[in-house]
Amino acid sequence: MVFLKKFNITILFLVILGVCLSCVTDAPDPDEPEEAFKIAREYYDDENYEQAVQKLGEFKSKFPYSKYATLAELYIANSQFELGNYDAAAVEYLQFIKLHPSHPEVPFAMYRAGES
Repeated sequence: MVFLKKFNITILFLVILGVCLSCVTDAPDPDEPEEAFKIAREYYDDENYEQAVQKLGEFKSKFPYSKYATLAELYIANSQFELGNYDAAAVEYLQFIKLHPSHPEVPFAMYRAGES
């Protein structure tokens, strides 16, 4: 009888543990460029442009050779533009054009640099 109680408690514990573990989701890994970029870009998407400039700048520093670093540069320029920092935005857009002359967003960057 004691054996059955211990067996039932063990089974109950394993069922509860299984349910708890099935609810756990993978948190974004900030050491992976794609995940780190998503985290930084959330500030831009939420229109929190001051934080976006900071977080996207940190991303660029941490992952300068990532394919997302180019997009981070453009988002920083856009954030500066949205903040009304037109001089800083123009510098960022012109730097983007200079560094990535064949990027598909160059016409947009040229337009925004002119607006700035």
